[in-house]
Amino acid sequence: MDMPLTNFSQPENAPVALTKREVAELSIRNAIETGKYKPGQVISQRQIVEDFGLSVTPIREAILVLSGNGIVQRHKHHSIKVTEIDSTRLREIFAVRQMLEEQAVRWTAAACNAQLVTRLKRLNRQLEAHIADPVPEQINLLDRAFHGHIFEACGNQALVWTIDRVKSSFPMYALWNEPGRIETSISEHWCLIEAFEKNDQEAAAHAQVGHLSNGLKATIAYLERVMDTKPAA
Repeated sequence: MDMPLTNFSQPENAPVALTKREVAELSIRNAIETGKYKPGQVISQRQIVEDFGLSVTPIREAILVLSGNGIVQRHKHHSIKVTEIDSTRLREIFAVRQMLEEQAVRWTAAACNAQLVTRLKRLNRQLEAHIADPVPEQINLLDRAFHGHIFEACGNQALVWTIDRVKSSFPMYALWNEPGRIETSISEHWCLIEAFEKNDQEAAAHAQVGHLSNGLKATIAYLERVMDTKPAA
């Protein structure tokens, strides 16, 4: 039987004191990113309420935000449809992410301090603990926290906000379902951490571009394999 969608703990340093609308938004986004709600799937508001144990009002407010960001589409009969993803859209998303994230990690590398490095090392070790027993919800939250700290440290909140919105349209569940991707991602994180320790902007940018490129390849490989094995309608 599937776990309840909210039955996972927050990673270290996760945001606290969120509004009900923010909780609803993060819950729906995480469900999409981890594949609980899949691209093209139609979900009723009643189902979302049952999944997260929230009232209708914050769910409706969250849907307005998510639909405005293109993550979901408002559907008939008080339901939503998760925006569909194909290889063309994925490449477009990653092209935008590369432009944004490459600059963010440059700025973070220039200003990086020991406190941030310590935090990133701790989160990456928490990710390593999931290699033997992967839990997609936990992996996704930890990975988001890892990169969230990096982007927050860049010092440009408009850039951080934009990166977050672009990343939310990406199906992270596909990435974590590709064999070996978790281990590779963790290794790539260590390369980023090493660059931050040295305040090496070029090395950090190079590591982030490689991280994104390999993530795109893994995601497309997974989605193509799933489509190839999907029974004909």
